Amino acid sequence: MAGVCDVRHGVGRVGVVRTPLTRRWTRSVRTLMTDSCSVRSRLPADTRAPSMARSLLDRAGCTGQHAGVRDRARLLVSELVTNAVRHGAAPVSIEIACDRSAALAVRVTDGGRGRPALRSSTGGASALDRHGGWGLVLVDLLSDEWGVDEAAPGKTVWFRLHRLRASPVRPPR
Repeated sequence: MAGVCDVRHGVGRVGVVRTPLTRRWTRSVRTLMTDSCSVRSRLPADTRAPSMARSLLDRAGCTGQHAGVRDRARLLVSELVTNAVRHGAAPVSIEIACDRSAALAVRVTDGGRGRPALRSSTGGASALDRHGGWGLVLVDLLSDEWGVDEAAPGKTVWFRLHRLRASPVRPPR
């Protein structure tokens, strides 16, 4: 699972982006990172994957990140990789990128069909229960940006975190 950290220049990607502040899906051309350090790894499509992904994040060398950013990233990595294993299909992979402006981006790709859906926290027990359905709700609340891109095969779910915010959690709208 050793990753290679290399300096990259931003790669433009067209995708559907959901910005948490506007709560709207928009078509956007975005750059994952510019002048970034990037680590990629394939993960097993089983219960070991979330732990391995957190370990890779810890070793990625994102030393410029505030501890609060790293803590949020560890939680969100766990959620996305767990979703990829539970609801997606092999192959499962992760890319972690850090840039000079202290932003951190993570992309989790799996071979499963279909797009993940953000469930409503106001939908009661049918939408979210005590044991599931909270993964993308957490990603939406704790990330600065996130989205889903089509990949061949499957899909990539990604998030981006910036420097620690004054309030680590936005109130629900």
